[in-house]
Amino acid sequence: MINRFVFVLFLSFALHAQAETNPPEVVTKEFFHYLLSSKNDISTDSKAQGHWLAKPLRKLLASATEAANKSVKAHPDEKIDLPDNKTFLGAWDPPTSFEITKSQQTLSQALVTINCKWGPDTQYPGDKRVMTAVLTLENGSWKISDIQTHAGKFASEGTLVEELRQLKVQ
Repeated sequence: MINRFVFVLFLSFALHAQAETNPPEVVTKEFFHYLLSSKNDISTDSKAQGHWLAKPLRKLLASATEAANKSVKAHPDEKIDLPDNKTFLGAWDPPTSFEITKSQQTLSQALVTINCKWGPDTQYPGDKRVMTAVLTLENGSWKISDIQTHAGKFASEGTLVEELRQLKVQ
């Protein structure tokens, strides 16, 4: 009887805590608005990293940035890409607009589908690309743990985590 009571109490607490956090769709929408603003840079904004990114992704971003900075020093005549908002968007030029189209979630993970569009005055004119944000519930808040880019006219399939790991190895 007590075990059943404890289980019901725990379940109601977990559902209540989850209900108080912004839903994954809202977190993803706010994060993409952040990425699309030219005044923001997720790779140098530690406050934003703590707010938006899951701990493993923050660690991977820090390692990739450190490795890229070492490469810049070791090869000053070469063009070395440092992680930035473009890395998170999987594109050199940010989309002109985006729309959240689908969301699925369990108690601890969510997948949010984003349709991105590029306008005529971009490097990808007319491109439409689907991305999927993977979110993890961390300390009561939904955090981005990866972003999958699906193949499009100007992009191949890949993930943010894969991209950061490649930068880390350079």
